[in-house]
Amino acid sequence: MMFEKYALNCVSGAINCSWRNKGRKVLKSIASFCSPCICVLGQRCYTTNKTKTGILMMNMGGPGTVEEVEGFLTNLFTDTDIMQLPMQSKVGPLIARKRAPGVAKKYSQIGGGSPILKWTNLQGTLMTKLLDRISPGTAPHKHYVGFRYAKPLMEDTLAEM
Repeated sequence: MMFEKYALNCVSGAINCSWRNKGRKVLKSIASFCSPCICVLGQRCYTTNKTKTGILMMNMGGPGTVEEVEGFLTNLFTDTDIMQLPMQSKVGPLIARKRAPGVAKKYSQIGGGSPILKWTNLQGTLMTKLLDRISPGTAPHKHYVGFRYAKPLMEDTLAEM
């Protein structure tokens, strides 16, 4: 049986390493926490060493409480990847301040905050249990949650990993 290239946590049988791509710095940072494994296309992963596997679940996030709404919106409206406005660093916070009361009211109607963290953690827990079962060679698996605009912030999660 001929092994293909090394890959990261290749449960699906992938043969390309995301950390080898000249991509975002986050991907390179994440790679330092991943364990390499040898894969055969379409087959299960055979690890070259026994280390823990961390899985980073990323999302935009959402305010955990109504008090966090304005900060969340400020982060969102000042991000030039989302939208580009003239004088965005000044205009974004003004838009956030104006919209925050209405958005906070809507969050209070659904329990006082965004459910995204709760659901992402549930998905992560179920996913890691499944991966532990179907890919014991890369176990134990642990999920981490990192958001771009709300807590837990991506940079804090990477530091935790």
